Amino acid sequence: MTFDAKYDALCGYTDVEIDHYFTPYLADWAQNNNGDVAVIREQLRDWYNGYRFGKKAIAVYNPFSLTNAMSQQELQNFWIQSGTPTFLIEELKKKYRASEYQLLNPEKFEVTNDTLGAFDIGMVPLPTLMFQTGYLTISSYDAEQNIYHLGYPNREVRTAAQNYLLAVFTSTNAAEIRGIAGQLRTAYANSDLDEALAILRTLFAKVPYPIHIPLESYYHSLLQMICTTANIKTQSEYNTSHGTIDLVMDLSKMLYVVEVKFNKTAQLALDQIKTKRYYEPFVDSGKPIILIGLNFSKTAGSFELTQVYQNLDLNKIS
Repeated sequence: MTFDAKYDALCGYTDVEIDHYFTPYLADWAQNNNGDVAVIREQLRDWYNGYRFGKKAIAVYNPFSLTNAMSQQELQNFWIQSGTPTFLIEELKKKYRASEYQLLNPEKFEVTNDTLGAFDIGMVPLPTLMFQTGYLTISSYDAEQNIYHLGYPNREVRTAAQNYLLAVFTSTNAAEIRGIAGQLRTAYANSDLDEALAILRTLFAKVPYPIHIPLESYYHSLLQMICTTANIKTQSEYNTSHGTIDLVMDLSKMLYVVEVKFNKTAQLALDQIKTKRYYEPFVDSGKPIILIGLNFSKTAGSFELTQVYQNLDLNKIS
């Protein structure tokens, strides 16, 4: 592996190359699907662009995913179809106990040039393995400290990575996670919150107690992971003038404002949403809004997830 600037864009397509070589294919895609070329172009950037291989490298697209999307004229997670390195998942299972909480937020990994170039499989740090297998890329470089900041390159990889990480934390296989995620999306899309609660209970009850972390942020991160895997558009830790919302779920016909608690009560979580008026930034969204309070409780012998929710009456907001 090299960080020579001459080869920054060798392993993928740049925006300039896509505009030069793929414009006819984009036009055909738009025509066949009654779409807009500009919209499809931006969606492709969101899904497949973002790999960087140097300090000031230009971002490139995953050629495998991009060409498949062009061929099928559909946005899909082709990353999962290309196969996942088994050894990476096995390494995650081996090493996650020592740094499980950090793995919930791999975009906060910081590494040096030497670390990124490590190649001894038995000694490679997990951030390096995730970089070398394409799950993380360089998001920025701190010249003063000579440190690379890593992050997910795009939507496609974020979804795939969080799918596999969630599988590790819940001792569930990745295929089952994808099935559960699909069920969860359907439940939320249909405003079936009792079904959504049952699905979340089934999933999070599988978290082994030895790797359980008694923090609200731990379950917040797991909830974010399953929503990402379910392809639910979310905003995590959304800042308002009154505080920070844990999670906003934005579906095509519904919007959810969610507050998460640990070892407290779901009612307390819901009351916080209402008292701090976390819903205010979304009242003009044109969508029905449901407020959800969730409380997670876990001990060595039991797990409990409770929920209370309320439909927001926009006519009564003063």
